[in-house]
Amino acid sequence: MRQPEPPRSRPALVVIGGLPATGKSTVGRAVARRLGASYLRIDTIEQSLSVFSAYGADTDALCHAVTHGLGYDVAYALAEDLLTQGLHVFAECVNPLKVTRDAWAAVARRTAAQFHEVELICSDPAEHAHRATTRTVALALTP
Repeated sequence: MRQPEPPRSRPALVVIGGLPATGKSTVGRAVARRLGASYLRIDTIEQSLSVFSAYGADTDALCHAVTHGLGYDVAYALAEDLLTQGLHVFAECVNPLKVTRDAWAAVARRTAAQFHEVELICSDPAEHAHRATTRTVALALTP
């Protein structure tokens, strides 16, 4: 006779927002890895979409779509798929607008996931400026 599976907690959607160079990627990746959660990064999605211009895509139209939230829309869909599978999701993005914050909350509601919003800040303006001007973004995409 098969043993029943132990009850699982609801999946969690954790959205880590904040200005560039505040440590969102560093913190988000580390915590997601430690918890065995999926990790989504809007910058990765948006930069990946830019590769399509190498395949003859209309660059102006693509830039317009990315500027108007295509990367976020892709991330919402991916997060929803992962949460529906019962996986925890950490999503990292600037998340500056009420519309994006509301959209993440809607993903959590549709999937009955726990929802947590975290905003990272760098409280030292000089350190933040230093990080923003000296960092390198690790993402090399080639078609």
